[in-house]
Amino acid sequence: MRLYYTSISGEDLPQTRPDLSLGGFRSGTPVPNDTFSNLFSDISCYSISENRDEYIGIALRNETGALAENVILYLNYPVDGAQKIIEMAFVAFNASDEMEIIPSAYSKPFVGEFNPANGELNAINIGDIVNGEQIGIWFKRIIDQTAIEQEYSNANLIENGTPQEANEDIVLVITYNFATSTTDTVTSIAQTTATSGGEVLDDGGTAVVARGVCWSTEEIPTIDDSLTSDGVGLGVFVSSLTGLLANTVYYVRSYATNTEGTSYGDQETFTTLP
Repeated sequence: MRLYYTSISGEDLPQTRPDLSLGGFRSGTPVPNDTFSNLFSDISCYSISENRDEYIGIALRNETGALAENVILYLNYPVDGAQKIIEMAFVAFNASDEMEIIPSAYSKPFVGEFNPANGELNAINIGDIVNGEQIGIWFKRIIDQTAIEQEYSNANLIENGTPQEANEDIVLVITYNFATSTTDTVTSIAQTTATSGGEVLDDGGTAVVARGVCWSTEEIPTIDDSLTSDGVGLGVFVSSLTGLLANTVYYVRSYATNTEGTSYGDQETFTTLP
């Protein structure tokens, strides 16, 4: 799962001004994980004096290669508090892969219900996201004037007159489930046949309706390539690969399909006999 800034110019275009991530299309600029707490610019005197909420639009895209089930998001706050509160609202992209555009960071989106999602007990479950699909997230920053006034009060200044540094490390946590499987090492390799298999370890919350291995002469094979069908449900299975070409490098992965989509195991490589 990856977060991207948004851009009004078009999909996959760079966003050089993250503070202007005001909805529109998913940009080509990902949000760095280590600077997530800096989605918004520094708290300005204008924001404080006007007590204005601020908004930023982000795209969450599934790039895992598999269906992500039960996607859950919540925010962890520092133990000693923060100068702001973050709320989230989730919105769909339209048929043109575009979300609502707001004219400024101080303009509230018309669409979207904001929730604080502070801590795991208040987590928000947005359901499943198919590989390659995306959902829009509006983040709302609410200034805590009381915390700021305390932080910058005379009683809280160190000797050189600089306010003590606030702990603003608010962390976004994203969790999700897969139907997971492992891939066995390929054995019994001949000119046109080989043996592999694997094990389905987790069904991701819905029944596994197909399992087996898929293979190709190209890396990262999928069920659109050659495949076996080796039963359903959890557990160990053995796969017989047939119709191979002699003296050829192949790539193989296990797969598990449930009612929501297909996920894959690790990739193994082998070469058939000459």
